[in-house]
Amino acid sequence: MRAATILHSKGYILLRKPEHPYANCAGFVPEHRIVMEAIIGRYINPEIEVAHHNDHNVKNNNPENLTLLSKKEHRRIHNGWEKINGEWWKSCSRCGAFLPVEGNFYQRRNGHNEYVSQCKVCIREIGCIRRRNHEVIKDRIVICPVCGKVKYTRRGEKSIYCSIKCHWVVRKGALKLSVNAPGV
Repeated sequence: MRAATILHSKGYILLRKPEHPYANCAGFVPEHRIVMEAIIGRYINPEIEVAHHNDHNVKNNNPENLTLLSKKEHRRIHNGWEKINGEWWKSCSRCGAFLPVEGNFYQRRNGHNEYVSQCKVCIREIGCIRRRNHEVIKDRIVICPVCGKVKYTRRGEKSIYCSIKCHWVVRKGALKLSVNAPGV
């Protein structure tokens, strides 16, 4: 005969209830789900609902320590979000400011995380830094010695030609660079 209670590898207490509709293949159900189902008077649908441990101690299955949450709310809580006066708050991963989500974080169009991790202020700052760096990278102007076109080079780039076509014109010897070549 199998034991009536076992300990899951993640610390959850499992009870043997083979008649339970959401029992695993061995007939076990997490104890916190059984306790929550007794409180609400129905089965918890594991596809949309979760019995959450308020103190994050998975062995503490007291009814006062359990809350029924949607999967979305549960994910938010474990990602550091808090619900204050009915409004979700979270901290910015860049500056650390704890802000209301609405109006302070950009919402993703789709995906698992529905909001980006940095606040709008930090995203604007990051954009300014990237634009500034892009301007610094385009710091060298070269005039092609073959056709005379202006070319912006990146830092470390050694080519003086505007295109591979102009490069090969000189390479094949069709044009000899002289002092009178355009742009020289």
